[in-house]
Formats: sequence, C-alpha cells, structure tokens
Amino acid sequence: MRHNLTALAPALVINTIGYASPDSAENHRTLTQARNHWSVADLAEVTGAIGIPLLHLSSDQVFAGDKVGLYL
Repeated sequence: MRHNLTALAPALVINTIGYASPDSAENHRTLTQARNHWSVADLAEVTGAIGIPLLHLSSDQVFAGDKVGLYL
C-alpha cells in the first residue's frame, strides 16, 4: 500500500470501504474486522506517514441515524 500510494502521490485519499451488511457482518466477524478496522487502520497509518490527507466516509449503520445535524 505504501509503495502504491507513494508512486501515485494523490492529493487526498477518500476511504469508503466497509462491510455494509449487518447480518452478514455478524456471521463473518473476522472478515468484518479486517475490512472495517484493520484495513482502515493500515490506510490511516500509511497516509499519515507519507503526508497524504485521509477522508473517511461511513454509513449511518454505525449510528442510530436519528441525530439532527452532522456526526462530527
């Protein structure tokens, strides 16, 4: 990942990865952890180390979705 991001030299990385099926996520916890946690942690570490801003977008499945306004 570091090699590819260094070679591409993007101005910004936008991450939207996520295991979005709650029922499937419950049945595939290892895969869910890999996609939703470890891959994002690795991406954050690499982009931070080489100075590329990282924007992480998530679905409302993480939150109740009933808040008025932004989740910041």
